[in-house]
This record gives sequence, structure tokens and C-alpha cells, in this order.
Amino acid sequence: MKKIIRFKLILIFLIINVSCSKHVSTATYPLLLKVTKPMYQSLMHHEERGYQIEFSLNNPEIKPVSVVFNKIKQNITQNHRQGNRYTVRILSQSGVIDNFQPEFVDLPNGIIFRINDTLYLKKIDFQPVNP
Repeated sequence: MKKIIRFKLILIFLIINVSCSKHVSTATYPLLLKVTKPMYQSLMHHEERGYQIEFSLNNPEIKPVSVVFNKIKQNITQNHRQGNRYTVRILSQSGVIDNFQPEFVDLPNGIIFRINDTLYLKKIDFQPVNP
């Protein structure tokens, strides 16, 4: 009877260990990602204000989902991509778009990636284009 209980405990431990190790390995992907030349520029066009964010990625396999800048989140679409370079406009105000409301989030500046149905935020220190 003790052997059966011991066997079940070992089996449970192994199952938990294997499942946890797979989760940790997916968390290492964002650490391998390198973001180069993360820059921002202020935009003021007629009735719109915001920022233009630019960055490049070293790994084309990992796709960014959205950008967070000054607590405003903007989703990234295929139109924002040119090769491995991304250019994303983040609007903070718009008199052109009816009922415009930016999506505010309580997150630091960075880029959000989706890997295996899990979202990861890579914090980025965006630099001004013309300091």
C-alpha cells in the first residue's frame, strides 16, 4: 500500500514538473527578442495629436500585438509592418474620428507579444527622434 502511494506521489510530481517546465520555456522567448532603434515622435496634425512609434525586431517569427506608450495602448496590424520594421501611430486626441477614445492601460512603455496564446510585455525605453 505504501509503495502505491509513493508511486502516485512520484507520478504527480513528475507531471507537475513537466507541465511547469513547458510553461517556463515559453517565457524565455521574449528574452531572446531584441528590439532595435525604438523611437517616438510627437504628432500634431490639424485635429489629431499623438505619437509615432518606430522599432525593428531581430526575430521575424515573433509578432507584436500592440504598443504601449504613455499609458495608451495601440494594436498593431499588418499595415504597420515593413519588413522587420514597424511604424505605429498612437493617437491621444482626435477631432476627426467621431467619439474617439484612446485605450488607456496601467502598463509601462513597451511592446506586447503573443506567444502560444500568452501575452508578454517587453518594456522599452523609447527615445525621441530629435532629442
